[in-house]
Amino acid sequence: MTILIAIDDTDTRESRGTGRFREFMRESRVDDLRVAGVDEVHTTGGETIRTGMVRLKKFPRPSLRAHRAILFVEEGDGYYHDVVMD
Repeated sequence: MTILIAIDDTDTRESRGTGRFREFMRESRVDDLRVAGVDEVHTTGGETIRTGMVRLKKFPRPSLRAHRAILFVEEGDGYYHDVVMD
């Protein structure tokens, strides 16, 4: 199953945003998420994840931290699972 999402790429210096569309499968590689606009993937404990597979509930919902899109995950059954923090 493929899911189409929009990531709002709003520049804080301008009032207009440019939405970027990406397709994701329920299981996506960390590298693919980063290419699509997620700046970093972190565990809820603060560890930075650079490789691996992330199981998505629907689509990536990164949190904004210091002007960066951070996707939070928890590890379980050999995968990382996305967690919505805010």
